[in-house]
Amino acid sequence: MEFKTAPPKADPMDEIRQKMLNWPDCYYREREPEKRLAMLDEADRLHLTEEDNIFRRKLFAVRYPDAADGKKKLDNFIKLWIEMRYLYENRGGFFRKNPNPKRLRKVLDQIGYFDLQNQSERNLMAQELQHLGMLYIALCQEDKQYGSLILGFSKMSDERLVAKIAGEFRTVAVYVPELYQMQEECKLLKNALTDAWCGMFPDHADLLQED
Repeated sequence: MEFKTAPPKADPMDEIRQKMLNWPDCYYREREPEKRLAMLDEADRLHLTEEDNIFRRKLFAVRYPDAADGKKKLDNFIKLWIEMRYLYENRGGFFRKNPNPKRLRKVLDQIGYFDLQNQSERNLMAQELQHLGMLYIALCQEDKQYGSLILGFSKMSDERLVAKIAGEFRTVAVYVPELYQMQEECKLLKNALTDAWCGMFPDHADLLQED
């Protein structure tokens, strides 16, 4: 009988190097900030899309401002989503008839939405916003509380859950820009979230149609 030896420790970079065969798509399919940063580093080492990576790093720094401190990662794009929902859910009172576009502009300014200098930067921002949409869908699907009914005693059907998430997408991509009369300025956001939705739910594209 042979002596058994411990298996060699897995190199975490092996996974990254394998995924890099599909660069840059792999970057926009990865959820974890640490792995996304490792992919960016590896892309630069391999001299892949170097010019685009300069702006990708800027977006990364905006999206994950505390990525280097070893703490739980703040995602400013998820924060953007939550704040846009808040703008819609609290639209009553004085602001109902005359909402100030500056409120929405301030929210979007946090991610540099209005600082884009050329079409390349707009395309990269769109990809990052599409990543946000796909991530948000995944988080909703995994959150037991989000998918539960009254008092959490039963679970929503898959169709009902998809419809609930679609309602949020319509709110962020359509209703908030309409409310603040910024449809044109938010077209990039709307198109990116629409692409995210259709990529995740190709059979439910109709659910994003406006009510």
